[in-house]
Amino acid sequence: LGNAGRITMTFDAPITDGAGDDFAVFENGFLQNSTSQLLFTELGYVEVSSNGTDFVRFDSASQQTAAVGAFGFQDPRLLGGLAGKDPAGFGTPFDLTALTNEAAVRNGTVDLAAITHVRIVDVVGAADYPTVGDTYPDSFGREIIDAHKTVGSGGFDLTGVAVLHQAAA
Repeated sequence: LGNAGRITMTFDAPITDGAGDDFAVFENGFLQNSTSQLLFTELGYVEVSSNGTDFVRFDSASQQTAAVGAFGFQDPRLLGGLAGKDPAGFGTPFDLTALTNEAAVRNGTVDLAAITHVRIVDVVGAADYPTVGDTYPDSFGREIIDAHKTVGSGGFDLTGVAVLHQAAA
């Protein structure tokens, strides 16, 4: 997606809120080595919409406090609610039930039984980049730290979205 990039995907058959996780987002993160739990991540916020205009964002959390250099590794157990926190081949799951108390869901603007759009927004992982004043906070206001500054493939590398609960087309 590039640094601070975004993509919105549209689904003809809506994603629905079923039992457990409803979809998963895949990125190409990789483990430091075969015995490590440290992961090279490129993180993204995840947002959903039932009309393509009004989006709600999944809550996110980051307890990573140390800077992560270019192509550096971090402990994914310190991250929550962000796409890309799992290695390639293991999608990060999302459960629409987590959005039940969002204002746009409560007032009916976003219908969790008919999600037609999923948007991924790259988390650059460093304040003031690419523009002075840019910040990438989690839902608690803490800075989300990610590998920075990567070159050649900066930003979230979306490899797919797997839909686990879908309405009939």
